Amino acid sequence: MVDCRSLIEFCQAFEQHKIMSPIINNRNNQSRNNRKHNCNFNSNSSLNSVSSLYHPFCERSPFLVLDILMLILVLGALGFLIIPYMNTVYHESVQILPLVFEDIADIISDAPIACVVGLIAAFSGVIASIAAWEILESKSRKCGKSNFS
Repeated sequence: MVDCRSLIEFCQAFEQHKIMSPIINNRNNQSRNNRKHNCNFNSNSSLNSVSSLYHPFCERSPFLVLDILMLILVLGALGFLIIPYMNTVYHESVQILPLVFEDIADIISDAPIACVVGLIAAFSGVIASIAAWEILESKSRKCGKSNFS
């Protein structure tokens, strides 16, 4: 069972950040305007560089590195579990595909015209179904009005 409390806490923190960011920006702009009148250029530039590095939302996610490490470990474990199966599927397909191609070649050599006609019919059916889908889609779009008008 999945524990969603951390996801809920993250979403709540993100919503608080979205709500608080205009307020923080207004306060920063007001404090910068006050500092411009009271401080010299060197101290003002150092304060701005420090405040640009500070981000209150990042302060609320202390387990970010741990989460990234866990993601890498899970992806590695999935790779470790899936690669042997893919290897088996590859080796089995290498053994089976020549037999399948041989059977297909026998069928085509027995009735080549029927196979070509069937291929053409299947291709025509796919093209006709795509065309019908597009026609129905254009007819159902806002009583025949296009998106451009």
